[in-house]
Amino acid sequence: MTKRALSTKLETAAGWTGATVLVCALLLAIEGAAQSTTPQRAPGPMGKLAGQVLGADGKPAAKASVYCQSSDGRSPRAAKTDAQGHFRLTCPTGPVDVRATAGESSSAWIRDVRIRTGETTSLTIHITAPSEAGQDKKGQPPQPHD
Repeated sequence: MTKRALSTKLETAAGWTGATVLVCALLLAIEGAAQSTTPQRAPGPMGKLAGQVLGADGKPAAKASVYCQSSDGRSPRAAKTDAQGHFRLTCPTGPVDVRATAGESSSAWIRDVRIRTGETTSLTIHITAPSEAGQDKKGQPPQPHD
């Protein structure tokens, strides 16, 4: 049996033909080229946001969730507070909107908090009682805005 006949017999037995192999190779090459030319979005400059969350009773809010996002609703970030209500977040530079939630209570959105590269912005967030925080009809805190 010649090499060509053996190769054809093996390809047929495996269910692969020369055309199938060629099409698969072309598809892989096209996919690889598309991936290598797609620009990767580099993260923009970042800064730090740190502070404390206080509950409606004025005491530190342990395990509260703190959210920040750019003022256009992009780049959302979240962190939990420690036992003393302290938090630290890395946020995009520029104006960000910040809020905190604890159980069914939340703070209002704090708009246009300025975050600067290489600096830590300090903030104290006050969580209000559910009726003061703009709860929806089901008693849930408002969702992050878009």
